[in-house]
Amino acid sequence: RILMWGKQSTFENIPLRLKSADPEDGCEPYAYKPPKFATGYVANGLEKCPISNMIHNAQAHNAHALFVVNAEDTDINKATVPDHIPGVQIHVLLISKKDGDTLMSTAEAVGLEDIMVTIDFLVERTR
Repeated sequence: RILMWGKQSTFENIPLRLKSADPEDGCEPYAYKPPKFATGYVANGLEKCPISNMIHNAQAHNAHALFVVNAEDTDINKATVPDHIPGVQIHVLLISKKDGDTLMSTAEAVGLEDIMVTIDFLVERTR
């Protein structure tokens, strides 16, 4: 399960290039040039800085999405998700530590090559 907040007005599937935030925690402005392509960043600074800092830094770097890694191995269903953070223009997804570690290592392992991910929204329809 993934918890999402932020840009919820558009639930369009999004293909993204995956990159680790630099620095990895996402707490400071990113050290490299903003990408020319739709990019989703993975950041693991949940216990190091406010989530609003991580979102601001990702947005300032032209992010289309931010994957925030849960800081502990606890169930993300028990995580406290902010009701509202003003100015959020991207999809923000809280992912488990296990999944986050996998995304981080994948993004780092490919070096200069792009790794593509797609956010697919599943719409549950009621009758």
